[in-house]
Amino acid sequence: MSDSFWIGNLDLNKKVHIIGAGISGLLAGYYFKRNNIDFHIYESTNRVGGKLQSIQHESGIIETAANSLLSTPRILEFLDHLGLEPISTTKKLKRYIFRKNTLKSFPYMSFSELIIFSRNLFKKTPINIDELSVYEFWQPLLGDKCCDEILTPALNGIYATNSKNLLFKDVFNSNFSFGKSYFSYLKFLKKQASSFKSISFPSGIEELPHALEKKLEGNISLNTKMSTYPENSLICIDAKSILKESLTTIYSQTFILEENIKKLEGSFGVLFNSSSPLLGILCNHQIFKRNTRPSYTLMTSKEFSEKDFLQCIENLFNEKHSIINKEAFSWVKGLPLYGQQRPIELNELLETPHAYFGNYTKGISLRSLIEQTL
Repeated sequence: MSDSFWIGNLDLNKKVHIIGAGISGLLAGYYFKRNNIDFHIYESTNRVGGKLQSIQHESGIIETAANSLLSTPRILEFLDHLGLEPISTTKKLKRYIFRKNTLKSFPYMSFSELIIFSRNLFKKTPINIDELSVYEFWQPLLGDKCCDEILTPALNGIYATNSKNLLFKDVFNSNFSFGKSYFSYLKFLKKQASSFKSISFPSGIEELPHALEKKLEGNISLNTKMSTYPENSLICIDAKSILKESLTTIYSQTFILEENIKKLEGSFGVLFNSSSPLLGILCNHQIFKRNTRPSYTLMTSKEFSEKDFLQCIENLFNEKHSIINKEAFSWVKGLPLYGQQRPIELNELLETPHAYFGNYTKGISLRSLIEQTL
């Protein structure tokens, strides 16, 4: 694997051909432009941004993919350079997990579980983290039940799979001297995340690819389909077109309702265990105060109809609602799975004549993609 943000080999003394003007291709172009490297971006569709799109509905904004960006000081500096003015999420929103048929807010544990957790804090973390799943790493601290009912839902909304299918080193920061206590590692993670906050933009997350497009003006060709890629290409297209096995499926459906779901008032949303096809519900109108009507994004592992959604809300919260509008998006076998198979497939990519960059190479989040190119 290369120390660069891409995998594979690129000759930076020659022109780099970037295939795809999704967010990864645009960020790669931004990096090359800052470093005075000759490049050009080729996009097969008539727009940049890939999955990132913000639909302007009369009742507010509907996001097709990322709802927000987790920012750091470096990212805020990057956004300032692009001329973007971020807006922050509403403060003090509760983040629920649906556990034991009820909504649980932080710390999500019962009193007896908190006592056991406190006792386990000074256990030593595993040292051999390379092959450990997320579940295997955290089980000595949390126990089986809390791993299944708290840890897995917390990751489900991001990776669309449970903690047993995720590699620890791919999901959590591993720049730590393992073998110390879990308390020390949690303290380390807290320090790393202390400056993070969720942000978006007044017109939605799509402002980001449009700002990058403006910076890269003259270096992007739209509506350009390629049957073969030229020499010295950096492939930045969808994971579904690159990986074979290490993929999972997620459906995202946004519903605009007549009234609020009362039991979710004052919350960011709610996450669910992977035993359910329902992964999470985001309360868009509460996260960012720019929607005139209640807006909820449902993340699922199978497609939900309007009837399914309404029945789901009635079953979970004992409330009846009516839908004003619905927008649905799906990525069937299109989300990279950060498990055992992915490193094998990435190594196979190294045998091809091209280089690759995307949310399947290192870091699935928008924040990770940006930070790799700064």
